Amino acid sequence: AWIVEGVVAAEDGPTLSGLFTGGEQVQCTVTPNDGEADGATMSSNTVTMNNPPVLGTVSLNTLAPAEGDTLEATISSSSDADGDAVSLQYAWYVNETMTAATDTLSSASFDKGDVIRVQITPHDGIDAGATVVSANAIAQNTAPVVHVVSLDASELYTSDTLAATVSSSDVDGD
Repeated sequence: AWIVEGVVAAEDGPTLSGLFTGGEQVQCTVTPNDGEADGATMSSNTVTMNNPPVLGTVSLNTLAPAEGDTLEATISSSSDADGDAVSLQYAWYVNETMTAATDTLSSASFDKGDVIRVQITPHDGIDAGATVVSANAIAQNTAPVVHVVSLDASELYTSDTLAATVSSSDVDGD
């Protein structure tokens, strides 16, 4: 017999099919019979039915991040047929190496030319749903910055040579 939530749902058959509701408890009991006598009844383990959560697509706030940018992932939708709360597990990859498990990724984690993606897996407290992967982002060059330009003379004559002193930086190191 098939027992759903303590009630016999079907008397016989090796399978039970139908639309189960998340959280329902299902068990099977079997009584062997050789045509003359019943043997001892044996019950299966109890299984709690669950539908795993589902995510829509995932997108990044930019596919061309540069130094100073923070990458953020956005999912188009999430659902759980059983009405369970859905939590998200993030896995950020930089050049195929798992780098962070947070909901954002700062530019401290990547350099110019790196390939970046995020994988997000939904959980409903019972099961994990299918992992969804973003498109790849490619870290871009950041332009250098000039901080100060100064000339080495306060007066200039027609035959003088003038030199400029420049203070600059490039966060990409190039």
